[in-house]
Amino acid sequence: YNIQIEDNIELMDIDFIEPLDLSTIFGNLLDNAIEACRFIEKPEKRCIRISVKKEKNLLVMRIKNNKQNGNVVRDSKKAMHGYGLPNVRNAIHKYGGEIDINETKYEFDINIIIPLNNKEGDHIKTL
Repeated sequence: YNIQIEDNIELMDIDFIEPLDLSTIFGNLLDNAIEACRFIEKPEKRCIRISVKKEKNLLVMRIKNNKQNGNVVRDSKKAMHGYGLPNVRNAIHKYGGEIDINETKYEFDINIIIPLNNKEGDHIKTL
């Protein structure tokens, strides 16, 4: 779809996150970002920025993508559409993390934080 990808990914100290949960988080969020970008009329405006890094005792993830205002066209082949974000939230909350979603006229911005010193079931209730 001629989407420019900018990434800065440092995956370390995340072996406590199950592979299925990691793929749930990234798979759903990247699918949503690609879907939003592909409807932008000008290919040079199609961009997804991905950042994953450790800050102090937190895993900080950010996925930011451009979108076209009002692009709510959905692929009719996606029968399961709409289940992605709740699954992402569940995977993040499983590790005591939080997700913040911001949308403007031309951009989606997803910010995720997950404590690095906690295992599943050993959650921090407030961050």
